[in-house]
Amino acid sequence: MAEVKPRLGHWVQYIVGRGMLAILGAVPLNVARRMGRWIGTLGHTPFGVRRNVVERQIAAAFPDASAKQVDAMVHDAYGHFGEVIIETALLPKLGREKIIDLFGGAEGFELIEQAHTAGNGIILITGHFGNWELAGAYVASRGIPIEVIVRRM
Repeated sequence: MAEVKPRLGHWVQYIVGRGMLAILGAVPLNVARRMGRWIGTLGHTPFGVRRNVVERQIAAAFPDASAKQVDAMVHDAYGHFGEVIIETALLPKLGREKIIDLFGGAEGFELIEQAHTAGNGIILITGHFGNWELAGAYVASRGIPIEVIVRRM
């Protein structure tokens, strides 16, 4: 792939994003999450970022849902995405113990620990829903080194 040289617009977006993260990093995580949810809903309304695609995909996943139900799910998906972005961006500030404290536990995690202690590799597969980045941070915070395989969008 050809290298894309940053333009002025990229720098402006970067500076605004870093400034927002600095502000959100200074407030409690639950407040930052709520703010992230609100920011995410801006992608739904008023900006409508990729809204047609999201509506089409949710309508296909829930064929019995009414247009009103689909719109409510789409709106919530945008809010959730904003919340996930903020959580993920703030993970390095949280630290190991706070990340572990975000979870009420992980049923069956002792099996992962046993395999790791025995020197065996472990393959964890997750769907593309929820904050799977946070799940990875949890595994790493519990002392299990991880590698991630992804593909470009």
